[in-house]
Amino acid sequence: MVKKRQASREIARRIRQARKLSGLNQQEVEVEIGKAKNAVSRWERAKVQIDATDLGKLARLFKVSSDWLLGIDDEVEMSEVELVRDYRLASPALRAATLAGLQAGLRMERDPSG
Repeated sequence: MVKKRQASREIARRIRQARKLSGLNQQEVEVEIGKAKNAVSRWERAKVQIDATDLGKLARLFKVSSDWLLGIDDEVEMSEVELVRDYRLASPALRAATLAGLQAGLRMERDPSG
């Protein structure tokens, strides 16, 4: 029973973390995924278990995997989610410059002699 409770708390923590990093409040998430008032609050407090359909909707909305929300897979780090969020907030010119710089850096890493 303790493991199940810990897993529920971890899922709740990850839902809250992903929501906050997405810049959405609980009500906005509920509207986006078609849930009743306070559904997200109950998930984030681990008062109610989220079903697979809603978990998938949250994963798509937050741009993370369902496995990450479940605590199974840490492949997508929250720093990556933050990076994507910041990139989306940037102006088109800053996005282009950031992408060009990243691509140049990757080329240099692959072939330092260059």
